[in-house]
Amino acid sequence: MKKIFLLLLLIPVLGTAQTKLARYQRKILSENIITNNLQNKFVEVTLNNVPDASLYNGTLAEVTKRNIFTLSDKGQKAFIEAVNSKSKELPELLKAIPTLLESSPSTEIPVDFKRIEFSKKVEIVVNNKQIAHGRIAKLVMWLTLDDNTLVEFSGFGQLSTKFYTIDYGTVSLNRTTGFTLNAGVNILGTGAVNTTSVATGNSGTTTDVNGTTSSNTSTLGASYSNSRTTAEAMALSNTVIISKGSLNRKEISLMQNGVPNKDLDDNINMEIIFKTVNNYTVPVLKFKGLFKDNVFATDPSKILINKVYMTLPNIFKGDVKGKLSYTYLYRDIGSGENTPGEFDDKINYYQLNDRGITELPVKLVGQHELLPKLYSIITDPVNLTDSLYLNYYGQHVKLYFTDLSSASEFIDYLQSSGYTSVKGFQVEYEKLSQGDVTYLKYDASMLGSLRPIIDMR
Repeated sequence: MKKIFLLLLLIPVLGTAQTKLARYQRKILSENIITNNLQNKFVEVTLNNVPDASLYNGTLAEVTKRNIFTLSDKGQKAFIEAVNSKSKELPELLKAIPTLLESSPSTEIPVDFKRIEFSKKVEIVVNNKQIAHGRIAKLVMWLTLDDNTLVEFSGFGQLSTKFYTIDYGTVSLNRTTGFTLNAGVNILGTGAVNTTSVATGNSGTTTDVNGTTSSNTSTLGASYSNSRTTAEAMALSNTVIISKGSLNRKEISLMQNGVPNKDLDDNINMEIIFKTVNNYTVPVLKFKGLFKDNVFATDPSKILINKVYMTLPNIFKGDVKGKLSYTYLYRDIGSGENTPGEFDDKINYYQLNDRGITELPVKLVGQHELLPKLYSIITDPVNLTDSLYLNYYGQHVKLYFTDLSSASEFIDYLQSSGYTSVKGFQVEYEKLSQGDVTYLKYDASMLGSLRPIIDMR
């Protein structure tokens, strides 16, 4: 009887506490629309643009050679029975079971490969200019290209804030146009990444990128004491917010929607994938087998030459520029800010809806960041001219190399062997005279003047 009586006494207290926990303010004093930049005294968003863009290569699917361990149960049984029927002794059986069921992947180099996608890391700095009086309740930001005929947005790489980090892996424009994170940290719309997990900061909750959430903690709760203090449970007090984003070829948008006691004042780090649009294609010769055990190949049949085609960006005449703009909803406290909870706050709302008010010009990618960065070999180190070519089946193919080590290896091959041809193909060099191009035969007297250089053309 005493227990029933005590429970009846606690019901009003619990009801009052639950109401306070769910309430975000006691009273709204005013709602204001910001219409010009002079009123924009609450939020400032700027862009930090470092480091330089780097070449981006999406992760290729790993080629797995099948063996018994990749077969189904029935397949494993059938394979062991087949091997057992041909093996007379146990050691023979054990040796045969791990055998590969298919040959190694071809060592052929792809016929076409591109160097037109670049990864750029940018930092968006969100500043609460009135941090002592309130918080940013909602924020929407846009990054817009001035001209997407030269460069376009291609995808996301990673998004990191003080609340969470999302690694998108190889998310591309064709597969992803948006994402959503909420207090359960579900991601919607990505539909491509299957292996990355997102940590919410809640020790009992994890979410995979398919939106499947598992949790062993409560989503909301409260504890009460005789001093009537209210404590938010882990899931609400954790640093989780609602966040949405979208992507098209010309514009990226990011929306953050705050939760109680969580200000959106933050540094947002984004990895953006750019794709160049104005490109050209060149033939490139790839060499394999020039050396074996640090000795140059004397048998031409041991050398493999593959002719491939590389797609590269044309030289840019200037920086890639764009606009940063944003809108927001600001929750300014008139009174009640001295208590931890928000249930007793009397507040004023300030909302900026016109992103044109906040629009700022920004440099997204520097002109120098999108250079092809290929290597070639010259015979005139003084004037940095006379590039090496190979007369490949009657075609004068300039020798391009994607890295310095490959260019150095080719020079070492010519210098150590003294040869003037590779696999029977004559090495040449380009000579410019009054605008005319001639191709002359390379000879061993030029060995000491061979130099690798970065080719900017």
